[in-house]
Amino acid sequence: MILFLFNFFQSTTEVFEEDIWPTLKPELRQGWGSCSPYTLALLVTSKRRFPKIIEDKFMQKHWGHADLLDVTNYHHIARIVAVSIETSLIDQISYSCFFIGKPFEVLQNAQYKQAYSVIMI
Repeated sequence: MILFLFNFFQSTTEVFEEDIWPTLKPELRQGWGSCSPYTLALLVTSKRRFPKIIEDKFMQKHWGHADLLDVTNYHHIARIVAVSIETSLIDQISYSCFFIGKPFEVLQNAQYKQAYSVIMI
């Protein structure tokens, strides 16, 4: 992964188009349905660095708008951020439960559910 990122940030348009874009394209074609925060960041960075390769037509077809950060896409971006935060919190709580020797099911307890729902707000 680190090598990929190094190549990505150091790449010329030619290298991106020939070596990196063919690998990224299938992932970026999936659109909002399976978009993760990492995919979103990669798409935004790629589009800014290589606008002639990731054309507006591609963005419109797979992401609903040529400008990813258009107001019509805000609900998608908000969902991705919310899911990412929720997943991160669940991972942290699960790790904490493991670390203190209590099973993850401790969240089934009403007081933990209440605390968890407050965190999620």
